[in-house]
Amino acid sequence: MVEHNRKYTFRFKDKRIVFNKLAHEPEFHPFAKALVYALYHKEYPTIRVEARLDDRFQPDLNAFSYDGTMIFWAEVGNV
Repeated sequence: MVEHNRKYTFRFKDKRIVFNKLAHEPEFHPFAKALVYALYHKEYPTIRVEARLDDRFQPDLNAFSYDGTMIFWAEVGNV
């Protein structure tokens, strides 16, 4: 059976955040990303989900300070 990519939408008060699940990722992966978002979105208001960086490695979630310094990097699942 061929697995396809999926999208999950979660609501956090007035925000709707879409989390992608790639075919090779386990089913819990988007839920783990949503949990990390829920835990840290107040502490890091600039948190982003699956944002592309000019780097070899890509975080599941990240946040930058207002001066452009990375202040939060999160990976869920196997690293």
